[in-house]
Amino acid sequence: MLGTPIWWQDEEYPAGAWTYFFQLGNSKQGMYDLLFADSGVGYGFLSSDEREGRFLWQC
Repeated sequence: MLGTPIWWQDEEYPAGAWTYFFQLGNSKQGMYDLLFADSGVGYGFLSSDEREGRFLWQC
């Protein structure tokens, strides 16, 4: 595991064998805005062979 997600709501891992990879928060800096609804957070996961990914978000 590459760390532990800081869940915005309840734990919500994808079904199956996925490894936590990264977390993104809202940002309004620079040229681009990164928004997951109202103060949301995005979470990325990798398959065990690292050939597929899953992404989910909570707000």
